[in-house]
Amino acid sequence: MAEAKQIDRVVDSTITFTFGDAGENHAGMQMIGEKLSAGQGFTTDNLQKIKENLEVYGRECELYRLNELVDEECLDELGRDGFVDASVLVVRSFVPETIADQLYDNHKKLGWDTKYKCNRRKKVLNKHARSNLVYSDTAQEADYENAKGTIIPWSQVPILSHMRLAIAGMGQWCDNKSTNLICEGNNYHTPKKTGIGWHGDTERTKVIAIRVGKSMSLCYKWWKKNKSRGKLFSIELNNGDLYIMSEKSVGNDWKRSSIWTLRHSAGAEKYTKVTK
Repeated sequence: MAEAKQIDRVVDSTITFTFGDAGENHAGMQMIGEKLSAGQGFTTDNLQKIKENLEVYGRECELYRLNELVDEECLDELGRDGFVDASVLVVRSFVPETIADQLYDNHKKLGWDTKYKCNRRKKVLNKHARSNLVYSDTAQEADYENAKGTIIPWSQVPILSHMRLAIAGMGQWCDNKSTNLICEGNNYHTPKKTGIGWHGDTERTKVIAIRVGKSMSLCYKWWKKNKSRGKLFSIELNNGDLYIMSEKSVGNDWKRSSIWTLRHSAGAEKYTKVTK
């Protein structure tokens, strides 16, 4: 009797699960969750405490202070309005490899939203750079004409649900800020060609995210007066890595050109390249 051939896994995309106080299937579509007011997001002190406690359990953690990207000369010239404490914590292999692989395989085969309702053009359009899903308590089928995307209930995604509980468990070190979060999924089908350009997350105050699948960059840059300032920060995030943004790093104030703001991008060079 011939041996059955083992089917190799195909890992050809990057999936990011973004846990936060609120989320949406595409900018301008139905909001899931409720955005918290300013001051309720993560602080650098929160991230430092999470780091210290995870390291006790043998986790590899990296805390990056993004204020170091801008020199004093630039601050003296442009002022310091909005240049508040900003950081990002990276936890390597937060999700063990075998579980991260299962998470990727299980979610890759889901029916991701490949369309969205464009409010400006008042019509349904195709997504090209990525596809999306939202995860919350109650299921919902996509209704693009009414700006509603697909919602997958926690009951149908047990591994992701377990990750949500693990994230909630970190609440003991950050004033319970990591609890009661919804999740937004972004599936980048061809990481060398796709991504997301420079932006801030206006829809939320908190961000804790997990990457699975192929490695992909995460970049940060400061902006003021509609121009990028200081050095570029770029880091490669791998299968199972987790990252947490401090509130300023989330960038929900990124459209305020008169103050210092942070924007982030990810993926292929055409999305992360700084043009101004």
